[in-house]
Amino acid sequence: MLPNKVCRICNVEKEAKDYYKTKSKSYPDNMLNSCKKCVAEYRKERRVLAIKPSFKIELKEITYSFD
Repeated sequence: MLPNKVCRICNVEKEAKDYYKTKSKSYPDNMLNSCKKCVAEYRKERRVLAIKPSFKIELKEITYSFD
């Protein structure tokens, strides 16, 4: 059984099951440094920022639409 680990974002000690596993060799215990809850919140914030604004620019007689 793997020991508990402290999340680098929320600084709470959690069990190994609360972390995503990775195959990257930069993590000696093969688990990410952030817990699943913090990773989900980060991804949710990034998803909101990735939404493109829709607006139109009218220049002379040509209308450009960015969607």
